[in-house]
Amino acid sequence: MEGAVLAVGNGLMKLITLSTAEGNIALAAWASLIFGVVVVLFSIFFTRRLMDLAQKRYIAEEAVYAA
Repeated sequence: MEGAVLAVGNGLMKLITLSTAEGNIALAAWASLIFGVVVVLFSIFFTRRLMDLAQKRYIAEEAVYAA
């Protein structure tokens, strides 16, 4: 095998790749904007909850080690 090739099958990444290859920069920009919004929403709703959970667990473990 010469080298691995990463191919996108569907979704926003495929739209961005195809529109950029075709020279349709406006469509690629809109798709990138939508992708950015999805990333921000994921960060707000999912990552924040995980960070809160990690902080609570860390504080609990710190109290055990301090005793």
